[in-house]
Amino acid sequence: MKDSSEKRSPDEQLAALVLRLAARELRTPASHLKEKFLALAQESDPWKAREEIQDLSENIQRLSRLIETLSDAADIEAQHASLDSDDINLAHLFSERIGKRLWNFPSFRFLPEMPSRLDIYGDRTRLTFLIDDLLDAAIHIAPEGGIIHALLARKGERIVLSTTNRDAELSCSRFESFIDWMAKDLENPGALQGIGIGLYRSHLTAFILGGHLEITTSPEGGASFTVEFPAHHSQRSDFP
Repeated sequence: MKDSSEKRSPDEQLAALVLRLAARELRTPASHLKEKFLALAQESDPWKAREEIQDLSENIQRLSRLIETLSDAADIEAQHASLDSDDINLAHLFSERIGKRLWNFPSFRFLPEMPSRLDIYGDRTRLTFLIDDLLDAAIHIAPEGGIIHALLARKGERIVLSTTNRDAELSCSRFESFIDWMAKDLENPGALQGIGIGLYRSHLTAFILGGHLEITTSPEGGASFTVEFPAHHSQRSDFP
């Protein structure tokens, strides 16, 4: 008897993968939130209760961000998210998003490689989300700290955005697309657990910009998250 997944169309298989991804990514923070709430309800010591409230607040914020990211990804896929057009110094935006992480992640050293200016015409909000997701992915895969190389370059008529964590210890793999990565990681939870929703949004964002997201590892260690797209792009909607 054939496996039921073989009877599904590519769209149905992708939908099933996304639902499984969402369930996995939301399950852990939701479970932590429930545990913290129950602990707070039973705590009689006001000082310990205060600590529990702080932890509860952090879990609520984490879950809220995940839900917002998932909602945004759903809007992109449903073609409800259109691209604005603004004059943007992408180098300044990239540097700004790195700077916001310097204080929050003191155990990481960021090594940016970018021109002093890289002017494009694009959607500032969408590009901000994309940069944030790539930086957060590189941080997440080695939470104890390390070196993150952040690259921004223009190669001919294409823009390259990349974050590399040289200290991440992941199995050396290379897949044709992020979807293949996601399918593998759902079967054997690993590197993408906890950042899958953000990377799925990056995958969709790269696509509507006319580009793609690539995740690579190397035998020497480390992992890279790279998005490449045309410097002059028009919004795509023909999701494969």
